[in-house]
Amino acid sequence: MIPTQDYPESDETCPGDRQTAYEIQAAATADDLRAGRFIWKSGKTEGNEQNARFGISLTSRDTVAWRVKVWDALGQPSGWSRPQPLPLFVRHSDIPSGKVVADARLDATDEVLAPGYSNYQLSSEYRTYDATNALRSGPNAVGVSLGNGPAYVRRNVRNPAVGRNAPYSWYNIGGSINIDTGDGGDRLESRVITAIDNGTSVISFTPALEQSHKAGAKVTGSGNNIAASDPSAGAAVTPRFIARLEIMFDNGSSTIIVTDRSWRTALGPLVTDAWYSGSGYDTRREQLGWDKPGTDLKSSTWTSAGIAPPPNLATKLVARAAELIKEQERFSPVSVTNPAPGIWVFDFGQNIVGWPLITLPELPAGVTIKVAPAEGLNANGTVSQASLGPGPRGSDLFNTYTTAGRAGGETWHPRFNYFGMQWVQVTGLPSGFEPGPELVTGIRLQADVPIAGTLTSSNARLNRIIKMAHYSFASNLMSVFTDCPGREKLSYPADYTMPIGAIYRNFHVDGMLRTSMHHLVEGQSVADTPMAGNVALKTPVYDWGYSGRFGDEINWGNAIVFVPSFLHDLYGDTTVMSAYYDQMTDFVNYIQREKVQDHIVDAALADWVENDGRTSGRITGTWGYYHTIQAMAHMADLINHTEDAVRYASLAVDIPLALDAGLVPSEHRETVLEALVELVESYPSADGEGPHLSGGTIGLGPIVRALSAGGRDDVLWAALQKNDRPSYGYFMAPTTENPDGFTTIGERWTRSDSKNHMILAQIDEWFHAGVAGIQAGSLGTISATWADKLVFQPEPVGDLTSATGTFRRRAGEARSEWTRAGDAFALSVTVPANTEAEVRVAGEKVRASGRATFVGEEEGLDNGIVTHQPDPPLPTVAMYGSYGSYSSMGSLTMSAPMDITSSNMLAHDRSCAFPSWPRRDSLSSAESERPTSYLSDDDLFPSDPFEDDAHSVTSTGSCASPTVAEDEMQLQLQMERERQRHAAMEREAALRYVINEKERRRTAMAMKRRAAKGSSSSSKKSPKSKLASMTPISE
Repeated sequence: MIPTQDYPESDETCPGDRQTAYEIQAAATADDLRAGRFIWKSGKTEGNEQNARFGISLTSRDTVAWRVKVWDALGQPSGWSRPQPLPLFVRHSDIPSGKVVADARLDATDEVLAPGYSNYQLSSEYRTYDATNALRSGPNAVGVSLGNGPAYVRRNVRNPAVGRNAPYSWYNIGGSINIDTGDGGDRLESRVITAIDNGTSVISFTPALEQSHKAGAKVTGSGNNIAASDPSAGAAVTPRFIARLEIMFDNGSSTIIVTDRSWRTALGPLVTDAWYSGSGYDTRREQLGWDKPGTDLKSSTWTSAGIAPPPNLATKLVARAAELIKEQERFSPVSVTNPAPGIWVFDFGQNIVGWPLITLPELPAGVTIKVAPAEGLNANGTVSQASLGPGPRGSDLFNTYTTAGRAGGETWHPRFNYFGMQWVQVTGLPSGFEPGPELVTGIRLQADVPIAGTLTSSNARLNRIIKMAHYSFASNLMSVFTDCPGREKLSYPADYTMPIGAIYRNFHVDGMLRTSMHHLVEGQSVADTPMAGNVALKTPVYDWGYSGRFGDEINWGNAIVFVPSFLHDLYGDTTVMSAYYDQMTDFVNYIQREKVQDHIVDAALADWVENDGRTSGRITGTWGYYHTIQAMAHMADLINHTEDAVRYASLAVDIPLALDAGLVPSEHRETVLEALVELVESYPSADGEGPHLSGGTIGLGPIVRALSAGGRDDVLWAALQKNDRPSYGYFMAPTTENPDGFTTIGERWTRSDSKNHMILAQIDEWFHAGVAGIQAGSLGTISATWADKLVFQPEPVGDLTSATGTFRRRAGEARSEWTRAGDAFALSVTVPANTEAEVRVAGEKVRASGRATFVGEEEGLDNGIVTHQPDPPLPTVAMYGSYGSYSSMGSLTMSAPMDITSSNMLAHDRSCAFPSWPRRDSLSSAESERPTSYLSDDDLFPSDPFEDDAHSVTSTGSCASPTVAEDEMQLQLQMERERQRHAAMEREAALRYVINEKERRRTAMAMKRRAAKGSSSSSKKSPKSKLASMTPISE
């Protein structure tokens, strides 16, 4: 394994700064780093990358500490960052007295919920935990509570030895069978099934058992080791646990504890445990102190743990890349109702995913409380679970808790499953007891991914939809990207690849995407059949297989290509595409071999969950094929598969000739945009008036992007105002089931099925990239490349008077904040260090402050989809690693500060406002090392003498009006001469300011020295005190 690591720079950077080089050092420990005992170092490497690949391969047992420093725009280095680690039943044990635990590491599958949904026939995911602080000198204990997990599916099969039915896992040829050849799990032997006789139920396996198989002994099967060779992938397994605890002492010795027969096991208080339906907990079966040192585990209820083999002989242990699932928020009920005697309904006011925490008063032992979740209500006020669990997964979802009768009351929540819920219904409380809101608390769970962006506006309706979308994304970031938190809890690739443009603007999901890629590769057919290379409709693969409309769909399977592409475009990572390039080409080969006819692909699910099902699968299939090939061409070029890059690029040109895939020839784009607007505005609905957005999984995102790219944000805004189906207002409308409307985005425009889904939340991409205007070039693709450039192009649409959006990248936080009153529009942006930005604002008169360089005007902004001619045209202002404010008015002139070049200003836009400050104290979370050199007062040059609009120069002539009818070349020359003239004027003014300021400071210093005459101390001031004495030149 060759790891990569991000190194974000601190927000406390100099305006206009950028990274020009970096160096990484790695060692076995932080002490080795400081002592210079390196296992690898990059040396000074030119470039502004903030995602670096280590130059050494590591194994899962290696420990590495690393640090980084960077050089700024002036070539001065930072200090070194703080050393960072590289992310990579009951048993008693004694830690000998006199030995101090220096480090302890526990490899185990344990967190809030199980660490993954992997197909256990192929892999089981684990995590590594730092257990150092949990261990003490003397006796210690490790306690484990083991649940069934998401893939435990029971089936009745016949045990041929004793002729009885028992709940075992599936048997499949090629899978393993686990046979108890001893007493009570003393010896389990695992063998590969070679044949199953359907007539006699005789199972053949190889090799022969080492010991005889006793009559009545337990036999379990572990399913199929290759999901591709059976339509039901056979993921079901019985619960088992594997762990390895490594304890390193300060004297260099170590102890390793593994899961073996020295562990003891017993049945606990968890009576039932089902992933979808819920669990039952009986506190009367608890054994207090069972996981504490010194507890007697030799009673009859405790037995030696059996040695269980892996779920399959092919099962691999895989370290999990995605974040842990953790508690994120707690919700107190906003109301408590009593719709019928003994029934109490608690409303959290927000649809969430997680656990109901019950806090009971002192009750007698043996009282069973039933807690049922729901996303809606029945007409009589009780909860309706229609959107959560219909069908074979269970139609009655609930947890039960049986009290122990403890003094002072009891508190409990489930641990091995979760629910989608806005309401919780509680029954079983003692007669006459009236609960308050404190009885139930909603604990919201989610993968602990960092927040990426925020957005708020002056419009309450827009803010509500933003909140609904945000909670929909949050609700479906669990161990995998899920389609919904209730009915299925499964990972369907298109449900996260299609709305990725909105998801990543809310949360950083690079770890989730890496884990998803592991599942996609495991979900790829490797059988020697025509299906070889196809990727299942849901991964990890549990059922459905690889054929039919729910197994063979290009826009779900092509996630195996899109995910590596997203990781590069959004996070700068090329390691995943390099590691899985062969699997990506296998999928493309399958599509070309089995699906393509004259460059056309017919997609079985077409535009899934669109409002009316009218879109042709030939359109969505070929659209997906084009984008798949386009992504392959780009990635092949990135990782030096040159011949493939040329071939795929040529194919990407041919596909649109067979069917329009969204890339309309430039001469027809305006016509196509007008047709799209007409379709949206005339879409039939209950009130007969448009516009309405009706697209589904595949179509909604491209429609939104095309309208915004074409400058028709007004159509999107108008669609948001609708309240009839299909619309977001339809989700928000009061109904019997949801008296205050949905609080998350529904799965279908009809309000049916799940009420908490990501796919129709794709409009949120426009909120961030359009309304707030923080973009990576354009909205023209599923995911534009966020290399080192930002585009700020907010759209003050509708009756909005303000909006504020943020987006945090590796380099820091980008921020867009705008207001408008009448014809006046003001925009303030923040650009992270090491980032170039372009600001685009509409208006005939534009003023810009900060470190900005005027670029020019554009009649229309062509981004590759459609072109719309805004009136007035959009002037653009470029800036680099800085901040600035912009304003526009509807007059006939335009003004902006001209470029201050390096010929007269020291490192313009690439230094602090006062270069005598330290260039950069450190990186994020850095140690106390400081730069060793600073510029003196004699080197003082201001990088921003034009602090506000008072210093801007109003331009005249051809630049003033885009309507002047002159020869285009002559117009450009005239504009360039005008720009140069103003630049010269501003350079002269800047130099005068510099000379005057330096003279003022020399005079001030001379006066200060005279005032301090006689003092024996004349040491140079620290940078901190020097900073405090400085005054911006603009005053």
